[in-house]
Amino acid sequence: MSYIQPLLTVFLSITAIGASRCWLGSKEKPYRILLTGLVGLFLVSWPPMAWLASQPLERYPHRAIPSGEPQAIVVLAAGVLPPVLERPITLADAETYERCQYAAWLHDNWRRLPVLACGGPGPDLGEPYSVIMRRILQRDGVPDSMIWTEELSRSTRENALYATDVLRSKGVSKIALVTHSYHMLRAEKCFRMHGFTVTPAPFFETHSFRPEDLLPGWRAIDDNERALHEGVGLVWYWLQGWI
Repeated sequence: MSYIQPLLTVFLSITAIGASRCWLGSKEKPYRILLTGLVGLFLVSWPPMAWLASQPLERYPHRAIPSGEPQAIVVLAAGVLPPVLERPITLADAETYERCQYAAWLHDNWRRLPVLACGGPGPDLGEPYSVIMRRILQRDGVPDSMIWTEELSRSTRENALYATDVLRSKGVSKIALVTHSYHMLRAEKCFRMHGFTVTPAPFFETHSFRPEDLLPGWRAIDDNERALHEGVGLVWYWLQGWI
């Protein structure tokens, strides 16, 4: 559930190559290389570009209550924070926490359905993500008897693969799927591939426009990297016949 983020590295490398050739007085038009790197760095860190790149993925309606009549809510893990010396416990990262909170909210305010938390072993084969998610769901009011866990998966494909065993054993064929909006398309296709009727319940990260949203920043870099990851992931899953 982690991945390399290449865009920033690529454009930093291009910029460094261009700058070094300019410094050494290369005759191979180094300014074009430098300009390419600088423009790339700007675009990859520019919020409007991040918004544009996300649109093909985040095509779901913005609404709190999904449609459909599922038999269970399925929530997918994102990541965890491994224990360190100063904090010797494993914690859910922000995205995993947000997804669990939304799943618990749906359970309480939409349909009181069982919630399946999906996520396998954590860092260094530690506590499964789904066990950590269970604790969050419990704290947010989902009864323990209505929380199921899938404790083997390490990817979106495996989320669907191993969740199938749990859901089929419970007689579930219709689900409400909770994950972040940028990740929903690939996740939804994976579960549909296993024969489930899927009601998307995406968690959207939204905020009102601010003037600083026109300035480059780290959040846009992260959003662009996620869009690239999902785009490549969709192509790879399609080539493998997983969606």
